[in-house]
Amino acid sequence: MRLAAEPGVPTAPLGASAAHPSLARSFSWVLAGNVGFALGQWALVIMLAKLTTQEQLGRFALATAVNMPIVLFANAQLRTLVATDARAAHPFGVYVALRLASTLLAAALVATIALAGDYGAAARWAILLFLGERVLWALSDLLLGLCERSERMDVVGRSLLLRAALTTACFGAGVLLTRDLRWGLVGSIVAAAITLVLHDARHAARAWAAERPATAPGARRPLRPEWDGRALAALTRVVVPLGIAQLVVSGYQQMPRYIVPHFLGERALGVFTAVVHPVNIGGLLVTTSLSAVAPRLGRWLAAGDVRAFRRTVGWVTLATVLIGVGGILVAAVAGREVLALLYTPEYAAETTLFVWVMVTALFSFQTSIVDAALTAARSVRPRVPLTLAAAAAALLVGWTMVPRHGLVGATLTTMAGALLHTLGGWWLLHRALRSTGGVPTTPLASGERAAAA
Repeated sequence: MRLAAEPGVPTAPLGASAAHPSLARSFSWVLAGNVGFALGQWALVIMLAKLTTQEQLGRFALATAVNMPIVLFANAQLRTLVATDARAAHPFGVYVALRLASTLLAAALVATIALAGDYGAAARWAILLFLGERVLWALSDLLLGLCERSERMDVVGRSLLLRAALTTACFGAGVLLTRDLRWGLVGSIVAAAITLVLHDARHAARAWAAERPATAPGARRPLRPEWDGRALAALTRVVVPLGIAQLVVSGYQQMPRYIVPHFLGERALGVFTAVVHPVNIGGLLVTTSLSAVAPRLGRWLAAGDVRAFRRTVGWVTLATVLIGVGGILVAAVAGREVLALLYTPEYAAETTLFVWVMVTALFSFQTSIVDAALTAARSVRPRVPLTLAAAAAALLVGWTMVPRHGLVGATLTTMAGALLHTLGGWWLLHRALRSTGGVPTTPLASGERAAAA
């Protein structure tokens, strides 16, 4: 199946004749960036735990919980769509326009929730400042997707490292000087703006210039939004199901942060947030693997090479299982020492919780893989009922288990949703590949043709 293209733009997959960096080199760059970024984010939690109170750490978790589902819905996996859009069926300017519009709507919704909700002044400011940082991250995220499509993983890695260093420094300065979360978040906004303007925008423009013929439409205005109503409508029909799925997935993943304060209080939420955070070490390895292989998954399916697609997804899945098992062993053998070293001695009493968190992570990692594979295969709409079922299971388990088992019950909340999500996702992927022979023919492909016509 061939997709229509813009006049003057080759119909072959982007970069089909170009030499790309090795998968090992791409993985190395993204790994370095994700390691640095995860360590930077972890440093923020450690600084809050050591320099402020558990209530302020809980407030940080609350700001995350309020923002993330809505922000992820607005993001709608556009970065992955850009990276795997091997034929450039949608003009990049249309992606930019949709990201700007969706981000503004998300910001308005979060601000309304913060101002109208039953929050204290400190929590309200934390939510709004966290939102400011995520708006800037959303713009960087889309630009990095363009770099990923060209397999410029060195750019992605450097962006993450720069953002981590600046955020740690600026956030840390704010918290150290004031012992106040809000000033730390102001520093995070400054760091995000510097990274976007001085690094991400510049390199995205170069990636665009490298992949487009000089005579192609839009070649001289690479990062400007294109407010083409027909193309925006076609792309919106594609991303709304993805956005709904992301919203629901984030909702059930954040479910403990909604349920724990209700039953156990804000202090318990701060403890839970600290104990959960080491999972990011495994999560960054999963993210690294997916970022490195996503552009190739899109090209392999565009070429109908299902065998290469399945083989790569299988190896990434095996690697994440090993990562998850390793995390469980570390928590079981040295959990007390790890928690005491990272935070304060009072956290060392949460060893049992730490083990359950790592068991939950083993299942949660699989949801990332199956979602990336489904996006590359352009299986979009069936994911909405699947994620709704996963969220319903998480809510049911959380509402019954948290009052009975405390913070361990909170981990079971996420585990229930992740398990159902993973099993259902693999079934959807198997059905999509078997029914199409590997060539995307789902509503996304139809949207691509409409936008390119």
